[in-house]
Amino acid sequence: MKFSPLRNIGHTLTHGALFGLSAAFTVVFVSLVYAGVTNIYYSDLPTTSSGSGLTATSWNNLVNYANKAVKQDTEVLTVTGGNVGIGTVNPGTKLEVNGDIKAIAGGTIGVTKASGTFGSAINIPNNAWTYIGDNITLTPGNWIVYYNSFYDTDGVTAFSLMTYNHPGISTNTNSAGIISLGNLGVCGQNYCPINQVYQISVASTTTYYIIHLINGYTGSYARLRLGWGNFYAIKVN
Repeated sequence: MKFSPLRNIGHTLTHGALFGLSAAFTVVFVSLVYAGVTNIYYSDLPTTSSGSGLTATSWNNLVNYANKAVKQDTEVLTVTGGNVGIGTVNPGTKLEVNGDIKAIAGGTIGVTKASGTFGSAINIPNNAWTYIGDNITLTPGNWIVYYNSFYDTDGVTAFSLMTYNHPGISTNTNSAGIISLGNLGVCGQNYCPINQVYQISVASTTTYYIIHLINGYTGSYARLRLGWGNFYAIKVN
């Protein structure tokens, strides 16, 4: 049941029979919430049953229940200067929480993530831009794309310290659309790690493609190790 908000805390108002009660009783307003307040305060119900139409025991039960329901030992929610605080009375940002935050049913808080798709085990010749099917679709905004995996040798010739990889990210399936090259990755003897980070500003929803490049390898080809690595993007604003 809702009572008129145009009353002060502690104001009493006598009603006739309500909630199946035959006798009249007094309603005491225990809290007010209105626009423009800085903090929310609560006031105890009086401990007397005078004029309530209830027995002393029934009145005390009502008092105890109402006070437990609405009164807090410390401030729970504070709104001040356009900032909201939960568990703190001096929020310094638009939302400040003193305690853990839990998202229910798979929700996320402040993070937008996109997952990429790895390609297939296609031969990557030395010093030849090659598309093997890696792609990721991003919505408008600024993104950081993370791509890490590694190349295997052809099974005959080892990599050397002169072998490196430099895959780029492209707006089409060839090197002509490359918009970022990331970093050079130095190879070991038996495998060649890829650890690329690309920063991309997206104007409209676009699919991007990883174009592979390996240099300084004297074997027949290199291949991406399938089932290993991570390919995803985080939206930064």
